[in-house]
Amino acid sequence: MKLSFSNQSLMCFSVYLLLSISSCGEEFLDRQPIDQISVDNFYRTESDLESGILGAYTALQSQQYFGEGWRIDETPSDDSRQNYGSAVDNFSVTAGSGEVSSYWSGRYRLVTLANVMIDRAPAAAEASPEVIDQVVAEARFLRAVAYYDLVRIFGAVPLITQSPSLDQDLLYPRATTEEIYALIKEDLAAAAATLPAERDMGRATNGAARAYLASVHLTLREYTDARDRALEVINSGRYSLMPDYGD
Repeated sequence: MKLSFSNQSLMCFSVYLLLSISSCGEEFLDRQPIDQISVDNFYRTESDLESGILGAYTALQSQQYFGEGWRIDETPSDDSRQNYGSAVDNFSVTAGSGEVSSYWSGRYRLVTLANVMIDRAPAAAEASPEVIDQVVAEARFLRAVAYYDLVRIFGAVPLITQSPSLDQDLLYPRATTEEIYALIKEDLAAAAATLPAERDMGRATNGAARAYLASVHLTLREYTDARDRALEVINSGRYSLMPDYGD
């Protein structure tokens, strides 16, 4: 069966098509994505900052972090052992092994997410200065935790303190261990001075920052500072040992 249009029908269709095309101005064609959140439109409100910092915590929940981190942290020690004779356990691991790659990328993911919050939060126009300061302090705590892991396992590593952008050179040189530890102590000191003593379970507090600082000083054999930070935690009265070690 053949279909045909009359001249009048064809003319009407042409006029409709012309009007449709002419109505597609710049406003119609240049639209913001509606299926995702743009970085430029985010980090404005206190709710945005809360969502952003909680997003940074997701790096700690990944398999790359605490899920498999023990394979690098603990397996080479006497505290644990992998019964199938892993390369880490036998001290024959290489830089290209899966455990090493996972450990590295998991911690730099946390560094990246923390840097985004540190860079973006201060410009949140609809957030109070108190909320901004607390979010930045929390992000600095998380960044310090990541670098503390990295420097103890790898030594000199790239020291990245800015959120990534397309115009950056991503081939960062290694920083010295002294520079890395200096940033860790600076971040933790800022977190200890700003974060509250009590938070929702799982969130960073000033006590957690001081406890990490005590550990950092102990690692560097700065025993007096380690003692002082540890005593701040102990004497706060907010923490105690479990009555039974087995618990």
